[in-house]
Amino acid sequence: MKIEVVGTTNNLKNAKEMTEYCYKMGRLCYTEKSWDELLKEPIKEKLMQGMINSGHHSIFEHANISFYFEGLPKIIAMVFNNEKQYATSEKSARYTIMSDIEPKQKIVYDKWIEILKPKIDRIYPQMDNAESRKNNIQKLAQENARYMTSVFTPTKMGHTINLRQLNHLISKFENYYEENKNSESPLMNKIAQSMKDFVDQTKERW
Repeated sequence: MKIEVVGTTNNLKNAKEMTEYCYKMGRLCYTEKSWDELLKEPIKEKLMQGMINSGHHSIFEHANISFYFEGLPKIIAMVFNNEKQYATSEKSARYTIMSDIEPKQKIVYDKWIEILKPKIDRIYPQMDNAESRKNNIQKLAQENARYMTSVFTPTKMGHTINLRQLNHLISKFENYYEENKNSESPLMNKIAQSMKDFVDQTKERW
């Protein structure tokens, strides 16, 4: 899995800068100072730790990180897209052909496209434009054929989350890995390994 950071709030470079930015957002709750004044104010480490330890974690939702995933197993994309809050843009299985998949999975995918097209054709509404109708049927067949392939079929996705959510995911992924890294279930074991891959590539920097 390839993970690349393609954007952050205010071009913040790492977790330290993001934490300090969010701390200053939190300071707005406790001061008469303006934002410009807060930007010039030195970080008060004790106060920042007090905010963190008190559970004032909503301030860490002010900083967002945009990731680009390549080779992301579909099932892990589903996990990301099940955990709020986020913005996501995933490669569409309806509008694009799945070409960068394992040969075995490609055989299954192509087979089901050909099975599904005539079935969709029988029930799809008639259109004045025959070519548009044909294209729509093809797209629906592509989308549904994707569900016949492995849940570990790789996908591409842009995914934006805030610093609080990132830490939440890292914690959950670490726990899942520890609980399932030696699982006899191939499914759970592969999910655990993919989660560890994400943690390893993001934890130290963010």
